[in-house]
Amino acid sequence: MHYSLKLSNLARLPLNIRARAIAAASPTANPDEQACFVDEAQYLSAKDQLSLLPLFYAVLDPAQIPLLTNELRDGVGAISQDDMERKFFSAIATLRSLMTIVAEHERHPALADLWAHVCPWMQFLDEYGDLVPIAIRDGSTPAEQYSIYVSVCYLFQYAQDTSIHRAMGLSLRPLSRMLGRALYLIIPVEWENKLAKRQALLYVIELLSKWFSINSFDRPAFKELLFGAGGTLGTLASLLGGLCQFCLTDGVIHEYNVQSVHALVLFISATSTHGYDTTVFREHVWEQGMVSLITKWSIFICSSTLPGLPPPDGAFEILVGHTELFPPRHRWMAEALGAGALRAAFATRKPQILFRLVLQLVPLTVFRSVLDQCRFALEGVSHLNVATVFVSPRGPGEVAAVDVWRPFLGTVQERLKFMDACDNGRHPVLMSCHNVSCAKIQTKHKFKVCAQCKLAYYCSKACQLQDWKVSRAHRRTCRILQAHRDEHALTTSKDTSFLEQVLHETYGTLAKKMALKYLIFAMKNPDKVPYALFDYAPTGIGTVSIGHLEDLHPSFNQNEVSSVSRAKNISFHLVRIPDGKLPNIWLFPLRFGSQAPNFVAKLREIASTLPAHPSSEELEDYIPHVIRIMPSWDGILNSRWWDLFA
Repeated sequence: MHYSLKLSNLARLPLNIRARAIAAASPTANPDEQACFVDEAQYLSAKDQLSLLPLFYAVLDPAQIPLLTNELRDGVGAISQDDMERKFFSAIATLRSLMTIVAEHERHPALADLWAHVCPWMQFLDEYGDLVPIAIRDGSTPAEQYSIYVSVCYLFQYAQDTSIHRAMGLSLRPLSRMLGRALYLIIPVEWENKLAKRQALLYVIELLSKWFSINSFDRPAFKELLFGAGGTLGTLASLLGGLCQFCLTDGVIHEYNVQSVHALVLFISATSTHGYDTTVFREHVWEQGMVSLITKWSIFICSSTLPGLPPPDGAFEILVGHTELFPPRHRWMAEALGAGALRAAFATRKPQILFRLVLQLVPLTVFRSVLDQCRFALEGVSHLNVATVFVSPRGPGEVAAVDVWRPFLGTVQERLKFMDACDNGRHPVLMSCHNVSCAKIQTKHKFKVCAQCKLAYYCSKACQLQDWKVSRAHRRTCRILQAHRDEHALTTSKDTSFLEQVLHETYGTLAKKMALKYLIFAMKNPDKVPYALFDYAPTGIGTVSIGHLEDLHPSFNQNEVSSVSRAKNISFHLVRIPDGKLPNIWLFPLRFGSQAPNFVAKLREIASTLPAHPSSEELEDYIPHVIRIMPSWDGILNSRWWDLFA
């Protein structure tokens, strides 16, 4: 025990309070008088408060806890109900006074020893406080009582962090359940003293980030936190949503809680990385407004001149990093753009930040939800000159802001025009009949869709019956597609429709490159079935690579290709999109027209007529022949081969 906590130190108090303090520290003290005197201690001078530490040490003696526990649990009758209530009242009054004293004397070395008495009492009050109607005696609600516990925890933690005695290593993690219960009780209640509620919630956020960091995530402690918060990840996520709304008062971040937002983000990051059932947790948190919170927090930092804030680079690292943490990324980016992410990048005046944001944003313009938000975001910065705003000196290898901005602007404007054309009906969605022997191509609305999987389209009832009963092709895949359709629905129908149009456009503009790559593939791999992979992940403009399926996944071998396809000679088309959810490769089925039922076989025939080492001019001569036999595609995106890429 630290010497400052010895009862003999009470003799240093002024005469007018010395006798009362010594009487209150006695084991036979009247709990009511003891609580009243302790409650008055917060109004004494700083010097007198420090001299009262031995009294608090005596009042919160953990040796009393087993007796109280036995009474509450087993009802042995050793303590009357009135005495029990008085003891609870005295303990809570002591904790309330400690809030003031610890804040005033945060560096006092005696606080480390005092915590050894405070921690067991708070655990006891948390576990058994519901059994004693103490709120009737001290006039406070359970939420206000838990705000006292949280404040004491935070202040002792702060004292430890700033003390020269850090090596003593105070541990507050056993109180995780109490912290969860504080969340559950404080957030939904409106207080008359809004300042007190705000302070309590700020303390909660700070403790969450301290106790559950990415580097030292304690799963048993998190389980206790979850239990105190209501028992489910959904309940915890909704409470975190309440914290988000609290931090976004009137839709903006305020100076007093900017550090707390950072702490909240760190806690959610740790939980989303190390907590159990993280997928469910991420989905719940996503629905609670975390995107707007982090974006507005980044905007505040990028446009603020307050000292002690994280650098703008760090703010955008967190903003962009969370697009990976909470997939799908296009939903996150669309909401971030709506909250002002592009405006924040301009506010930093740092080219590397604009480059980082654009690098993440460009691939996501294959989704119309992101493209829609790009339109409004660009209007908000249209009056700014990129070359004038981003004028900071460039280091070795650093890209100029203009060199990044112009290609991005060109891509977005081109796709905006394309999207508007789709909305106006000038780019109808073309489909082909799912029946391979028919494969008639026409506009989507002229087809009838399979009622089960919603992915197979037929021009007539006869084609559907033939595909189901004769070739038995769709019978093998319908149930699988139906099971995976809702489970892996990564985008809205509008996003998927627009992506189909972008793919269709890419297929046409890159036809010559595809034909050349098909030809080279057939020369080098005469026995392999090719795929065409449209890759929008790295640049967003669209690149195409031709390869064979074993390259993508070792289990996707020739036998499996034959078993899932309706013909042995089939060319697969795949799409890699920057969705952030694994796998991000989609397959859309290929349909054959009557003129080209065996594309792979015909491709091999053309490749076999080439000389052993053809020149580039000779290859160019064969490209038109390959284009004529290249198959069409129906644009239906699905996740049939999801498990093979997981």
